[in-house]
Amino acid sequence: SDLDAAGLVNVEEFMRVLAMERIVGNWDSYGYARGKNMFAYKPTQAPWMLLPWDVDFVFSAGGNSTTDPLFGSNEPVLDALRAFPEFQRAYWRAFENAVNGPLQATTLAARLDSHYNALVAAGVGPGSPQSLKNYAAQRRTFIVTQLATVAAPFSVSPTVTVSNGLGVISGTAPVNVGTVAVNGAAWTVRWTTVSKWVATVPLQTGSNFFAVVGLDVNGQAISGASNSVSRAYDVAVPSPVDTVVINEIMYHPVLPDAEYVELFNTSTTSAFDLSGWSFNGLSYTFPNGTSIGPRGFLLLAKSRAAFS
Repeated sequence: SDLDAAGLVNVEEFMRVLAMERIVGNWDSYGYARGKNMFAYKPTQAPWMLLPWDVDFVFSAGGNSTTDPLFGSNEPVLDALRAFPEFQRAYWRAFENAVNGPLQATTLAARLDSHYNALVAAGVGPGSPQSLKNYAAQRRTFIVTQLATVAAPFSVSPTVTVSNGLGVISGTAPVNVGTVAVNGAAWTVRWTTVSKWVATVPLQTGSNFFAVVGLDVNGQAISGASNSVSRAYDVAVPSPVDTVVINEIMYHPVLPDAEYVELFNTSTTSAFDLSGWSFNGLSYTFPNGTSIGPRGFLLLAKSRAAFS
C-alpha cells in the first residue's frame, strides 16, 4: 500500500530525482516518457533510492518543451505513487526548492558562467550557455504557475470533533511543511489532499488544548505556520488495559526476518491512542498519532520488506 511505501522507499529522495528529470526536460528517463536510465538501489539499512544516469536529453539540447507537464508517464505504478497526497507533497516541495534555488537566474548564471569561462581560458572554444539560461528561465516560469495550483495557507479548523473517544483535528498546509507538530511533538497526520490534513489526538476528561505548528523537512518551525484549537470533553476516558491485547505472535516465520506481532482492540466502541507506547522486547515505540480503532488490528513487522 502507499502507507507501507513510506517505510520501504526514501520518498523525499525519490521525488527530488523525479522532479529533477522534469525540470530539465529529460523525457528519456524513468517516470517520464521512456521509462529508463535509472537504477533503483536498496542499501542494507536504509529504504530504496533512485540513482539517475545518462541524463543527456536536457534543457535546450533535446529536452522537452519548457511548458511540458509535470505529471504523467508510461509507468502506472510510479504514477500511483506520485499521486498519493503525502508523497505528491514531496514532489511539489522539490519543484519549490528548485525555483527558489538553482533555477534562480543569478544562481544558475554563476554556476554556468564559471564553467564556461574555465573552458574559454583552456582554449576549448565552448558554445554560449545562453540557450541553457533561457530554457531554465522559461521552465522556472512554468513551474511557478503550476505551484500556484497547489498553494495553501497554514490553517487549523476551529473545531475538534470526536470519533470513538479520540479527538480529530484538521487543517491545511503549504507544501513546504514536511511535518505537523502537535503540542511540541512531531505528529503523524493523514493527508486527504495535497493541502488538507487530518490527525487523531488523545482526549482527557476536562479541557484539552492543542498547539499545532508546521515544520520543514529538517524539523524547523516555518514562519507563520502555527495555530491552536481546544476542546472541552466531559466523558470518562476508558482504560486500554486488558482491552488492547496481543492477538498473534509470529516468532518463527518461513522467511527470514518476517516475524511480526499483532495487536487487537477488543472494544466495540472505543479507539485508543498509542502515541509513545513502547513494546517491551521489540525496542519499538509507537509514533505520535498512532491509534487503533474499535475491533481494529495493528501489526508490527520486524522487516517491512520481508513481511511484504
